[in-house]
Amino acid sequence: MMKLPKITSAIFFTTIATYAIAEATPKTNESLNIYVYNNCQQLAVIPMTDSQISAYKAFKATEVGMANAEKPLSAMEDELAKYQAELEKLSNEMIIETNEKIVMNKALLKKHERLADKIENIISKHKPNFDNLDVQVEQIETAAKSFERAIQPSIAKYKNENDNIQVNISSTGAKGYCKT
Repeated sequence: MMKLPKITSAIFFTTIATYAIAEATPKTNESLNIYVYNNCQQLAVIPMTDSQISAYKAFKATEVGMANAEKPLSAMEDELAKYQAELEKLSNEMIIETNEKIVMNKALLKKHERLADKIENIISKHKPNFDNLDVQVEQIETAAKSFERAIQPSIAKYKNENDNIQVNISSTGAKGYCKT
């Protein structure tokens, strides 16, 4: 069986950061800020340094690679979905259970096995895509760790409250964050 990509704690940080920066693209006249929140209360707005902005841009660049790596797997999921529904239907039909006995339809069992083989072949065919996804996850992880290291000095004094760190390009605060 194929090893699926693992998501680590760095990806958890990435998810938190991505929530805030998913649509953020630096504009020429805007600067990036670190918005620090605790329980939806803004604690600080910290202008980002050049090194933090570089780490942020490197992190953002990895998103493109990840999106491209996910595309073929999305197509695979669509292909598998039709077989999965058929497989479930066969599973329900191939075994007949009464109070006294269980009867298995061998013809349906063979069909079930052929479908399972097709599914396994589809997954095997996409092994290079899974491998590429693993590489992209590692790149995001590396960029997220670099970004996290870059902003740590700026947020160190908020160590207890930093669960809700948000990075955003806005002079008015983090858009969509802590809506009431």
